[in-house]
Amino acid sequence: DLVPGSQRWISGMLMGFTWGTAAISVPPLVGYLADTRSWWHSLLMGAIGLVAALGFALAIPGQRHLNRFKRPNV
Repeated sequence: DLVPGSQRWISGMLMGFTWGTAAISVPPLVGYLADTRSWWHSLLMGAIGLVAALGFALAIPGQRHLNRFKRPNV
């Protein structure tokens, strides 16, 4: 609603920001965890993160559910 008609542009900007932030921050964190604990802890944390991400992705409502909340064009 902030930028009418540009939802795809905003979505692309947010996805780019997310991927860029993850690409800069995750490898040093994984390396630090592998150096201070072990490679096993590093892999385990990565697996837990992937399972959590899958759970969040599956919790997103489908388009049929979202269509009920569509506002009329003004």
